[in-house]
Amino acid sequence: MRLKGLTCIVFSYNRRDVIEACLSAGRWAEELIVVDKGSFDGALEIAHRVADRVVKVPWSPTVEGTRGEAMAHASNDWVLCLDDDECPNRAAMEFFREYLSASSPGMPCTNTPLHPWAPRRACPLSNDYGQLIV
Repeated sequence: MRLKGLTCIVFSYNRRDVIEACLSAGRWAEELIVVDKGSFDGALEIAHRVADRVVKVPWSPTVEGTRGEAMAHASNDWVLCLDDDECPNRAAMEFFREYLSASSPGMPCTNTPLHPWAPRRACPLSNDYGQLIV
């Protein structure tokens, strides 16, 4: 069952060997978007097969340059941003399921572009590697 209210954005560049696992783990979000930075190794074809939408952007050495453009494609208030070699664990999934299913989530949120979790409303409970800290 997909989690209503959450968009998962995966930033990708030439990671054919790992992107399918990442995208499969992100399928529980209501919307799954891949932002591809010019892949030519077959990752783009996998993204088109698995994701709801694929957005192509020019290559840049960091994700920060494309994050704003990617956020414009999200249709939900909650956004989970992942690199193509990250997979949300079960605890992360349950965290989002619990807070997004509440009528008025009471968690403190900040706008921090450096967190891999929810840049529009960033989750303060994750580290820089997207792992939920319990």
